[in-house]
Amino acid sequence: MCGTIYFKKQQPNWAAFLMAYIDRFLTLRNYVTVNRLAERATINRITFYLHYRDIPDMLEKMADDMIEEFSTVIKNTPAVGQTSE
Repeated sequence: MCGTIYFKKQQPNWAAFLMAYIDRFLTLRNYVTVNRLAERATINRITFYLHYRDIPDMLEKMADDMIEEFSTVIKNTPAVGQTSE
């Protein structure tokens, strides 16, 4: 059972979890550099800067993309009891 997560009464608030993670990440941002990210992602630093101003800008754009994807999924998911025809 190692690695299995069981939730008892309520599901966790994923938005709060994500925000806490981002907050922690930003707190430790002195340890995360564009150079380290680029190296880990196997891209050139210049490629990073073609898309983002800095790491907080990257996180903001990623969060916006996630929200847009979630919204699309929710819009395209039929309500309970409805069938998609």
